[in-house]
Amino acid sequence: MESMPFRMIASSILIAVILTLGIYETNYFLNINSERQFNQDLLKIKNSMDLLQSSSPGSFSNLQINIPGDSEIVFNNETDQIEAYFSKRNFKINTNRDLVNRLELKTGKHEIRFFYGNPEVIKDNMLVFR
Repeated sequence: MESMPFRMIASSILIAVILTLGIYETNYFLNINSERQFNQDLLKIKNSMDLLQSSSPGSFSNLQINIPGDSEIVFNNETDQIEAYFSKRNFKINTNRDLVNRLELKTGKHEIRFFYGNPEVIKDNMLVFR
């Protein structure tokens, strides 16, 4: 009878350790999935810009992307680069294009309009390049 509380405490500790490891493992895989989706969205951005540049000036397209928490995408018109920040990691992608305006996208869902050429008016969530 005296060893019964010890067994209950030991089994409670074991269950707590297993649950904690399960939570960490789930968070790890969710983070990997978020990073994979973020990288796919960056690839969609690059492909959309490539496709538009092969068309005539004045062409545009819309793209919906999801930026996970603690992340950001900056289209820097000074360096003509896409700067992506995912958690504590930074990515810089050369666009080989002249970005006309600066666009910063924070956490959340966004619809971006890419415009190749010279628009009459630059609107919110619009990236213009030549």
